[in-house]
Amino acid sequence: MTYSDFDLRSALSAFGLTEERDTDLFPNVEPVEPSEFLRKWLEEFSPVAVGVNTERARSEFIITPIPAEARRQSRGPMNILPGVALDVDRSRGLSGYCDYLITRSGDTIFFAVH
Repeated sequence: MTYSDFDLRSALSAFGLTEERDTDLFPNVEPVEPSEFLRKWLEEFSPVAVGVNTERARSEFIITPIPAEARRQSRGPMNILPGVALDVDRSRGLSGYCDYLITRSGDTIFFAVH
């Protein structure tokens, strides 16, 4: 089993988790306005992604620019690592490739090695 085999219900069951919908995970984080660049990018390319209607088009034209913007505006080290392997516990199905891994590190070399 890999990450993509889990949905919320099966993850809650498999790992004995509980769901809390009314919890503010970031109570002390102020909203940040997107840059003009991001606004223009999404205005131009989101219709292309929606028109092509593939996962790759949505990923490249809509999703990727958003964490890239977060990295540009971050106040500390941060990286967005697309498509890296994250093998935590194969026996429990916690293995596979992540769409994106967000780190609080400026290093990328350690994540490139599988």
